[in-house]
Amino acid sequence: MNRRFVLVPIAALALTSFALGVRADPDRPLSFAIANHTDQTLDSLSISFHSARIWRPVTMDHGPIAAGARGNAKVDPADRQCEFDVRADFHGGTSTEQDGVNLCTLRARTLDLQ
Repeated sequence: MNRRFVLVPIAALALTSFALGVRADPDRPLSFAIANHTDQTLDSLSISFHSARIWRPVTMDHGPIAAGARGNAKVDPADRQCEFDVRADFHGGTSTEQDGVNLCTLRARTLDLQ
């Protein structure tokens, strides 16, 4: 089954700030919501520095996220990065990846899975 992430950019002013080099605060985790608009339960979410493919788990506050549900997640930023490759693993073994996701500029801090 083909899935895709829908990422809606934040306001233009915020985008301009990030484009000029503003990075995540290294002492605070990046917190965001996950909206699972798929027909399967999201078991886990992982991140990797771009193209490294060394996956680190993302902390989901309440475990797996059912189809059609929302949950919260947080990433401890390493090296003050905002941009990661993201892998979503679904119940039953299906997974999908999205390259170059900027977790700092998600609109309403929500990662939409579709």
